[in-house]
Amino acid sequence: MQPDALGKGIIRAVAEIFAPYFQPSESWSTWLTVVLPVLYGMPIDAEKLPTFQRATGRTQLFQGPVNEAWFLCGRRSGKSRFLALLAVCIALFRDYRPYTAPGERPTVMVLAVDMAQAQIIFGYAQALIHETPMLAAMIERETSDEIDLTNGVTIAVHTSSYKSVRGRTLAAALCDEIAFWAADDSRNPAESVLRALRPALIHHSERTAHLCLLDLHDGRRAVRRVHPAPCEGHQQRHGVESRHPHDESELSAIDH
Repeated sequence: MQPDALGKGIIRAVAEIFAPYFQPSESWSTWLTVVLPVLYGMPIDAEKLPTFQRATGRTQLFQGPVNEAWFLCGRRSGKSRFLALLAVCIALFRDYRPYTAPGERPTVMVLAVDMAQAQIIFGYAQALIHETPMLAAMIERETSDEIDLTNGVTIAVHTSSYKSVRGRTLAAALCDEIAFWAADDSRNPAESVLRALRPALIHHSERTAHLCLLDLHDGRRAVRRVHPAPCEGHQQRHGVESRHPHDESELSAIDH
């Protein structure tokens, strides 16, 4: 599957299957008509281009899909539901068998600051699957923090620890509120977690959005400590802005 096909599949799923969960539709417009197309290397409508340009400082879209994306989101921006949507669709709408060994089970992993926040995202993902009969039929096994699907993929939620990643083959990693992660010694473990995540991700023949990291807007300084702005002539920092009835959010993506 080409990356833009997965992006189109997610947009179509929202329109035809998940529409009741993303209402009012206008408040989700930027997520679905700017963010998703940008992640998967799809064109966006001309009237949406200023939104992309205003947030990124770029005049042109990325050349192809983004394989690692960083988002700075305001409160009530819908980021948890967006993560749940990505988790469900990445797990259900792609065939990973060409990229895995027999018996190897890819995981779409959601990492959050604590288990309470992880369970919020997991609850959204459960609702999307359970309340859609054709998707509910694909549940093979379910626990309090994992859903095994009949296509051989697992959706799992964990707290922010590199130990959660060990031994896993990851179809995608979705990290929530990364600037506010904390280890037992109060230090943010994001750098060690990201070092563990990146080599665990499945390497597709095409570039896709594997690693998405979301954070609150007022965690901007902490995000820069986790992932400093690149030097001139190296990677460029990009972003997309998202508007929500209750807040305004800025989403930043880094294209590797």
